Amino acid sequence: MLIGLDSPLRKLAVRLDRRQTLFFDGVRYAAEMSHLALARLLDTLPAIPAAEGGTPEYADLITASMIDAWTVVDSTHRLRQLLMQFPKVKQNLPFLQVFYRTTAGVERFRNVIQHLRKEIAGLAQSGLPVWGSLTWRAQIDPATGEEASFGVCAGTFYAGAKIYLPQGGDRLAEPIGRVCLNIGHMTLDLGEITRSAEPVIRYFERDLAKQFSEDPHNDADVLVSLIVKPVRSGPRAPREDSPP
Repeated sequence: MLIGLDSPLRKLAVRLDRRQTLFFDGVRYAAEMSHLALARLLDTLPAIPAAEGGTPEYADLITASMIDAWTVVDSTHRLRQLLMQFPKVKQNLPFLQVFYRTTAGVERFRNVIQHLRKEIAGLAQSGLPVWGSLTWRAQIDPATGEEASFGVCAGTFYAGAKIYLPQGGDRLAEPIGRVCLNIGHMTLDLGEITRSAEPVIRYFERDLAKQFSEDPHNDADVLVSLIVKPVRSGPRAPREDSPP
């Protein structure tokens, strides 16, 4: 969980103006959506090689992995936009500049997918899939350092289609690493861009705690329900003017 239940980002002070409150909510959810999508993706990827191809389970795993990969991109893009316009936040803060540099490729990815109909001609000539490909490395035997590289081509794998698997490098510290979304000849390391948001979140938490620790706060993420009971119809009472 990126943002704890007791985080001041979940308990915003009453005296914050409405505009600031909405910016904080926007940042919190954008960061949490990216973080949760990556966590789900890391759970899904090991199941893909183990599933039987051509089955509903296999198809659903591929679709789920693409949903979460593109959610990371979309949520990170939204987080960038909010931070660039955030009231009273200095844009030259070092950790913020690191975040912007690390996530710069997100803009290009989002532009491609937003204007997909214009990009298809180029993708067709290059032999690359329209929704991109997902690649990752996984530990096979941590004791020996043996690893495997995997790649999923989302969509039709026609003659001449291309997918580039991640090359070796430093040994993985986790069971799965170097999870990348690739479109055209561009690559995004989804773990790297998601992790780069954490210092931004910690900064806001420290700043809110410092300024508003003793303030009353608003509730958040409230569930509201409405129960509707059906009206039972019974025999209608006779009208006073109706014949017996």
